[in-house]
Amino acid sequence: MPPRILYKSNPSFVISESDSARECSPSTNEKPNNPTTSFSALYQGILAENVLNGKNFPVTGPQSLDSQSNTYPPTHFLLSSYYHSINANSDLEITMPTLNLGPNTFYYELHGKGKPVVFIAGLGGDHTYWVPVLDQFAAHYQVLIFDNRGTGQTQDNETTVTVDMMADDTINIIQALNLETPHLIGHSLGGAIGQVIAKNNPQTISSLVLCNTLMKFNSAGGKVFNGILELYKQKKSPSIIMEQLAPHIFSKKFLTPAFMRFLREITTNNPYPQTLRGFEKQLSSIYSFDSQNWIQEIHSPTLVIGSTEDTITPVADSKEIAEKIANAKLYITNTGHASFAENPTLFYQVINQFFETK
Repeated sequence: MPPRILYKSNPSFVISESDSARECSPSTNEKPNNPTTSFSALYQGILAENVLNGKNFPVTGPQSLDSQSNTYPPTHFLLSSYYHSINANSDLEITMPTLNLGPNTFYYELHGKGKPVVFIAGLGGDHTYWVPVLDQFAAHYQVLIFDNRGTGQTQDNETTVTVDMMADDTINIIQALNLETPHLIGHSLGGAIGQVIAKNNPQTISSLVLCNTLMKFNSAGGKVFNGILELYKQKKSPSIIMEQLAPHIFSKKFLTPAFMRFLREITTNNPYPQTLRGFEKQLSSIYSFDSQNWIQEIHSPTLVIGSTEDTITPVADSKEIAEKIANAKLYITNTGHASFAENPTLFYQVINQFFETK
């Protein structure tokens, strides 16, 4: 059976078999308009030839609530630091658009044309967090990606950071760039930020996509990230930190030995790694977040994406979120926490079809 959106009452929202089996690839007919798009377009060839010796990683498709699953063509994965390492050694002229909002300066990029789509990254992710799906979305939408407080090239002067503050940041960026009622996609911490926006400023968005996110941080996730915090405090290298974090972010079938070597290499070459202070501030914001008592106040059209092998935000949490938000749709994948990275083509197809119903 084909992958499908899981309505609470109506399972008629489907992706056809032909759509689910079609591999999406970057267009080579148009010249990319900025460095991130340039890198995204070059990525598949670079990855296959230089990193994985022509081998792709096997990725399985979604699993529905009736536990039936499918297998889909291999897809490509990208981490933000690999983009940075390529740009650091290239002749590309790199522009650095920034917004000064109060005492803080935010790095952002806009890609494509059409209905705006705003992506909000999870803990530790900068704007290139979303490059695995950037080309596919930018081919049909105007995409905003940016660095949250505590990540990448954004500079903030606050001693503490909360999810509410980052939600306000996102709204301010949307308004400063004159983006009219965008779709909003948030992953993990970004999904918590998206919940606050949908509750407090529903008029500013067209729809909400919550990917592998939470209402309240669970003890298992807390244990993982407390361990990562200790590595930061011990001044361990970014590659060692990634090596410890990766098994909690990716599914076992995706995390091959070759992929681990790839992770270590690209993390080492990242010129904008998250600092200890940046990690502490973002982690603290997650610990203080709790939407359990108000998530039912969200009335924006909402799609919830969860993953069967996610140990950071378990699939049960995604199901509960979908139950609490009126008329929310639920989609379950057979991936780990980084659902958008393990199967970017499927991720795009599911969300694009959801957008088309809005």
